[in-house]
Amino acid sequence: FRLVIILMSLISNPQQTGYFGGSLRAMENVVIMPILVAGVALPLLAAAARDDLARLRYAIGGLSEGAVIAGVLVILVTVRAAEPVMMLIGGHAFRPAGAVLRIQVVALLFIALYQLWTAALLALGRQRELIFTNALALVGLAVFAVVLVPPLGAKGGAAASVLGDALLASLIYWRLPAAVGRLM
Repeated sequence: FRLVIILMSLISNPQQTGYFGGSLRAMENVVIMPILVAGVALPLLAAAARDDLARLRYAIGGLSEGAVIAGVLVILVTVRAAEPVMMLIGGHAFRPAGAVLRIQVVALLFIALYQLWTAALLALGRQRELIFTNALALVGLAVFAVVLVPPLGAKGGAAASVLGDALLASLIYWRLPAAVGRLM
């Protein structure tokens, strides 16, 4: 999100950057949840990585299913509440940012998944793979933003954020079976 807002400040107008920033403000409060869950799960994943790969695969599968269920529920609630939330944050002038938040909240599903999968790779000592996947996703995010922001403004920035997080989740998931074997 931070890279997108920096790029938007360079390639978009202040109003669109403001709408994206307002939506980002609302997202910051929700994005912390998957990070906390992954932090709590890390000791479990580390113990499973050390002792039993089958248990690790089971834990990753269960946590991933929970992340998808919780992510979809948060997305559904946020899609319904986006405009009132944005009006609460920035007043009536920020009402258009509700449409941005509706797009941007989809990234939460991917964030929840890649936070858990990142914790699993950390538990396995696969930091190099994480550096590689994060670098690729960062480049991809920059490309998405440069392509989508000029024609679509804040909505393009939100779409770029979602695509960037989807790319990161895909890249981390791509590396996970190499470390633990076949997953879901």
